[in-house]
Amino acid sequence: MGEAKLNQDSMKRLENKDTGILQKTPFGHKEFVERYYVHRIAAFAVVIDSGKVLLVRQYRRNSLVWSFPGGLLEKNESLIEGVKREVFEETGARITPFAVVGLSNWAGPSIFPSDPYHHSGFSVFLAADYVEGELKPDKEEILEVGFYELDNLENMGVSKMYIQMTKMALEGKGLKMTNSKMVDELNYRFFFVEDCDFR
Repeated sequence: MGEAKLNQDSMKRLENKDTGILQKTPFGHKEFVERYYVHRIAAFAVVIDSGKVLLVRQYRRNSLVWSFPGGLLEKNESLIEGVKREVFEETGARITPFAVVGLSNWAGPSIFPSDPYHHSGFSVFLAADYVEGELKPDKEEILEVGFYELDNLENMGVSKMYIQMTKMALEGKGLKMTNSKMVDELNYRFFFVEDCDFR
């Protein structure tokens, strides 16, 4: 009985987010924001087409680097929705993600000088097939975009970690994602993975 009541009370607080859930935490609204607000989730795509990988050139911490297209998820956005949006915005490409090839954790100051917060979070790297779209950089974040051969990445200054994930995507290694659209009672979205060669 007690457990059932607790679940009902929890659901009521979730339904009344603006006035309820933050005030019901063990600490107040200000403390909640300062403690949890700066956690971030990012998604990046290792896009493969005809044996080549899609890369973008952009500034990061005052350096010009080659990387995978992607970025932070927006509010109410799933992992797959977010990476598709980011890739399209940055490169003009439409993609189909199919496997997880890497995870990274990060913590520290923001990459933006005007942001006073320290951030923590993780990034998910998803192998994806190129579907369609004319490649064109967004000219705001991205300076160049194109498909490149694996053998050229080291000379371009691409990081060893990115080269390894590119190899995994090309060789068919990683965690294959199912096409499940399951959600639980709190509307948490699930997809399932299995360790296998998917090519």
